[in-house]
Amino acid sequence: MHSKKRHTVCGIAGQFNFSNSPVDSLKLNSMTQALAHRGPDFHDTFLDHNLGLGHRRLSILDLREIAHQPMKSQSGRFVIVWNGECYNYLELRNDLEKSGIKFRTESDTEVVLEGLAHYGSEFLQKANGMFAFALWDRQERKLLIGRDRIGIKPLYYFRDAEKIIFGSEIKAILAAGIEAKAERDSLYWQIRLRYSPGENTVFKEIFKVVPGTVMEFDTTGTCNHKTFWSLTNSAHQELDLTEEDAQEHFTELLLDSVNLRFRSHEKVATFLSGGIDSSSIVATSKKLGFQPETYTMQVPGRLDESKEARLFSESLGLNNHLVQFRENDVDLLPKIINSLEEPICDSIILPTYLLMQHTAQTHKVVLSGEGADEILGGYVHHLALSKINQWKSKFPRWMINSGASILNNTPGWILNQLSPYPSKFGSSAANRLASALSSNTHWEQNLHLMSLFTHEEASRFLRRSQPQPSGNLDKHWSHFKNHLFYSGLISQDLKFWCPDYTLLRVDKLSMSQGLEVRVPFLDHRLVEFCLSLNPSYFISGNQQKRLLAQSMGKTGILSAEKAYRKKSPFIFPMDEMYPNGIPEFLQDTLRSKHFQESDLFNSEAALSILEKPTITALDAKQIFSFYSLETWSKEFSI
Repeated sequence: MHSKKRHTVCGIAGQFNFSNSPVDSLKLNSMTQALAHRGPDFHDTFLDHNLGLGHRRLSILDLREIAHQPMKSQSGRFVIVWNGECYNYLELRNDLEKSGIKFRTESDTEVVLEGLAHYGSEFLQKANGMFAFALWDRQERKLLIGRDRIGIKPLYYFRDAEKIIFGSEIKAILAAGIEAKAERDSLYWQIRLRYSPGENTVFKEIFKVVPGTVMEFDTTGTCNHKTFWSLTNSAHQELDLTEEDAQEHFTELLLDSVNLRFRSHEKVATFLSGGIDSSSIVATSKKLGFQPETYTMQVPGRLDESKEARLFSESLGLNNHLVQFRENDVDLLPKIINSLEEPICDSIILPTYLLMQHTAQTHKVVLSGEGADEILGGYVHHLALSKINQWKSKFPRWMINSGASILNNTPGWILNQLSPYPSKFGSSAANRLASALSSNTHWEQNLHLMSLFTHEEASRFLRRSQPQPSGNLDKHWSHFKNHLFYSGLISQDLKFWCPDYTLLRVDKLSMSQGLEVRVPFLDHRLVEFCLSLNPSYFISGNQQKRLLAQSMGKTGILSAEKAYRKKSPFIFPMDEMYPNGIPEFLQDTLRSKHFQESDLFNSEAALSILEKPTITALDAKQIFSFYSLETWSKEFSI
């Protein structure tokens, strides 16, 4: 039986002046107001001279004043603002009560507050959840800010010699008077990878708090940076398990993860695309005795799986809601890009937003299958790079170079027939595979396959930007030798792609609608377990996510047909949607006077692709990337 938990969708903000100068209450209110969409029901602030905390709240239960945030500890020494969920708060509360701590509310916020007051930041190692928070120690005059292990919830900060300003979104920091300026080197990676990896953002001097870390500031401005969880540690510990034991333990963890994420007094829905990831979440929910309503996005073109999703939902006796795309929905894109703040250069942002918008009309909590590809080796590049690494370990260098040469001369249509990816990329895909095959480092292999643009293409499009290779990504691979290649590959995606692309997109677009998305596959216990298994549990031949398919199929949670069904990625194929050419809204933006006069972007480089006689899937992705970056610069007046 589940507790009637107070559920909050929140936004946090604050400022700590290292000098003794007081925080401006009007600015603090402006910062908090900038997050109104994350919590429209209630807001409050806390001021302690040179420290200010702000909180926005969407309340469902426990509307008593005592449950509001910012929240003070029983002793009065600590004050917290908290965004997110601690799913195992009941178990942690019981432990704290045994230590003599008495609770006034039914909230997980109070459990975390008293846990941090009692144990310090080590308490976070006990917490299972998604969160970003700020804790003020009134006695020591120290500020602690932190973020969950995987980076499910965002937290940004600006810091100079005089102060630190932080918030759930960049808008809160801009509302404090920090000017929006472009960070050119980050824009380079944003255009190449579709996201900015690591601490940097595309806004100058505004950074992300690294997942799994806390930052403690004192009145001198000194920052003590602590890591309470690390992907690298898990990836270096391989368990010796039979496949049967691995499947059994994986299933147990997934069942418990889903069960914990149904802890809410609100109705919990599920997203359902028709693939194995979301189907596993839905079927597991049903097995646990829940009756979630399911929400499916109908994607235009041949990749639409809405019919399969509806039939699967109905087979479980669950009500399915279909979200349909309308042509004028593209008018929402500027608003969507504004909500994202960091311009995710991928057309998937549109169906993601529509799905969130529709679900939020009837629900406040929803489960998603996001994260399964990251922990289970489900992406196309996982398969391709694993095979490349195997070939390199078996064959001499001259054979590898010969293979790369053959690939370079392979017609695109042949590669399209062999590729498991549904979109057709032409000869450029062969060139990238050849470059990855002939690369000397794992970092370079990844970059060739994961980049939307080559270095030369990105440099032509961005004015005055000549960055060095990303230290964040390059440094990551120094921890992984050849025999740990797969672990390095998976942990790289979990460390960068997952928080900086996938989860950023999910959080910003769901919270823009007051909707909380929970991701059972990213329970840290599942992540640690998958990282500690041999790669053969996930990829064998051309089959991916073997562990999930076998676990769901053998337990009967999914039928064998469903469990081993061929993967169909959730993409928005703009090249198929507009067979008669690039749509006017894209052309108008890229031919606009604002774009042509941009100090950041070279419009001629973009127009050279726009004016190609034949547009491939890669061309369509690049054109949308140009559109996203130009729209972002206009939305934030950069």
